[in-house]
Amino acid sequence: MSTLKVDNIRHNNATSDAITMASDGTCTAKLTSVGGGPLSHRNYFINGNTIIWQRGTSNPNVNNYGCDRWWFANGATRVDRSTVVPDGFAYSMKVTSNGSGTSIGQPIELIGTGRSQFEPSATYTLSFYARTDSGTNSISATVYYRNSKYSGTNQVNWGPSVTQTMGTMTTTFQRFSKTFTAPSAANANNQMLAIEFNNNATYYITGIQFERGDTMTAYEHLSFGDELTRCQRYFYRIGGQSRTYQVVGNGFVGQNGSTKCAKIIINFPTTMRDRPTLSVIGTDAFKGDTGGAASAMDCTVLANQGGMWNAASSTDIAWVDFGRTSGGSPANGTAVVVYTTGAQGEVAFSAEF
Repeated sequence: MSTLKVDNIRHNNATSDAITMASDGTCTAKLTSVGGGPLSHRNYFINGNTIIWQRGTSNPNVNNYGCDRWWFANGATRVDRSTVVPDGFAYSMKVTSNGSGTSIGQPIELIGTGRSQFEPSATYTLSFYARTDSGTNSISATVYYRNSKYSGTNQVNWGPSVTQTMGTMTTTFQRFSKTFTAPSAANANNQMLAIEFNNNATYYITGIQFERGDTMTAYEHLSFGDELTRCQRYFYRIGGQSRTYQVVGNGFVGQNGSTKCAKIIINFPTTMRDRPTLSVIGTDAFKGDTGGAASAMDCTVLANQGGMWNAASSTDIAWVDFGRTSGGSPANGTAVVVYTTGAQGEVAFSAEF
């Protein structure tokens, strides 16, 4: 075998070198893309390495989101965070099966009517690491455009076939990959690209990546803060997970009908996908403090949020009324801060599909 020895590589029509060789055997290359995709943030999945779990690290509620941005359904009875991982990863999703077909997936938001982030008829590569809890089992992936997560209305399938067998899992982690081809166009009503994994076994999965081109590249790890911010576009949680005395927001004392309440402004850390829905856990685990323990109100989030929620809440900010149940009764107009008082006190905003 012969060796080609050069100092630099340059195209005939270029004015500078594309690759510069050093005497120690290393090189410097000018790259504009990887496999036809961008150099950074090339993974269309959010939280593909399963490090963000705002809802908690154990999720037994089927047909729901567990690990941030990942929903599970059908024979998947629960999803838990696991430290059973391949090299280079901190966590995986353990997907527990009841023996029938399990489904987990992520809806990827389509941007604008032109769906510009997915080029028509271009190729994209799906890859991930997975292993079974015991034995062997086949795993497949399905890729399609849809209007919503659970509705097949106006579904547009990707090719070469909408479902492809990715391979056979064993009790050792393997990296699987397949290339899919985008259709010529999405339906005008499609809101998401849904990618779903299906199998019949309890298994572990992480390092999930979907990128432009027909080449599987190394998994792109982003910082924890970057992944968290991207997840909070769809779901934002304050409190819970054994976090006591966490500030929910600031505002003033006022009225919601005949009920004295703390009217609180909550600024979202990032713009949410859509105007979110509000949910609460531990509704008696909040305090409204106006500057002293004697004046603190015990509060609960009111079921009827009134006109302020309708008029002032948006994708960037929310007004939430915490109604007084006991304790102090400060005058209307008094400044107030609301905080959690128990490990289960939680306010959550969801703009998921």
